Amino acid sequence: LALISGYAFCDAFTSNWQSRTFKATGISSLEMMQSVNAFTFVVSFCFSVSDLLDIYTFYMTHPLIMGHSLIMGLCAGFGQVLIFYTIQTFGPMRFATVMTTRMMCSVVISILYYGHNMTSMGVIGMLITFAALYYQAFSKPKGPKSSATNRAK
Repeated sequence: LALISGYAFCDAFTSNWQSRTFKATGISSLEMMQSVNAFTFVVSFCFSVSDLLDIYTFYMTHPLIMGHSLIMGLCAGFGQVLIFYTIQTFGPMRFATVMTTRMMCSVVISILYYGHNMTSMGVIGMLITFAALYYQAFSKPKGPKSSATNRAK
């Protein structure tokens, strides 16, 4: 429960922070991606510096992982471009809706494909969560009508 709560908090914070940064600075999605990746590289390097020899040995022992790592990195980079574009163009709430829909589909496919049992409380919890998210995303009040519409009345 603590992990999923932490994930939800960080996910909501990150997309809102990125949206605010886009609006305040006019930074492009590629510049944002470069900054995030540079920070991530530094943090990852700091945590793995003591294991660099083991990592190198593993890569030399299993050369197939090099191609897999390259493909995974390319897919992750393309995914980041799409994520930043979505937040910059449609805002953090629409992005959260897209990601929640993706997670919901993954959960349902996993339940069906692997034959997992789902309790009735689990189903109710999923329905409440997704209904609340979609209600919040799509029930925003419409902006004021244009002056041309008001003049026609």
